[in-house]
Amino acid sequence: LVLVLRSLVGEFHPASNQAGDTIKDRSRVTGYVLLVTGFLFLGLALLGAFVNLQSPETHIPPVLALVFPTFEDFLHTPTIVGAIALGLFLQMPATYFFFHATIVAKTETYLAMTAILPLLTLIVEWLVSRFGVLSLDTLSVSDLWAGALITGAGLFMIYMKYRQDKKV
Repeated sequence: LVLVLRSLVGEFHPASNQAGDTIKDRSRVTGYVLLVTGFLFLGLALLGAFVNLQSPETHIPPVLALVFPTFEDFLHTPTIVGAIALGLFLQMPATYFFFHATIVAKTETYLAMTAILPLLTLIVEWLVSRFGVLSLDTLSVSDLWAGALITGAGLFMIYMKYRQDKKV
């Protein structure tokens, strides 16, 4: 949910589209978006921990209660260190280049490329499995449906963007 929100903000927010050509301006916008979506995710996770704490009284299904973190999970030092490293070395550059790609390559091209990523991933994993490096034993029908859903949703978004641009 937070990743989708971040993508929508990056595509439609005027500050992102008018960030300028300097690295400083684009980095500022990237920082703001990551900060806001990070706090939103933290708020949702804390809400989930609260719901998890209240689950015996609210009759939440046990499967749903397992999805939510506990308050103790927020104090796990390796998770905190891992989250900081992930944010600095993966999320920040990925978001920066996402914003830059949607401006340079235009949204339709970017969406087309991300829509075929599950298919490309499946092809690469299959090729690697042929050399014995990776096993596809855990690949399930659910995985294939998820990839088809992601690809279909991306293609639908491209089609809707095309229709919107054509009307204008």
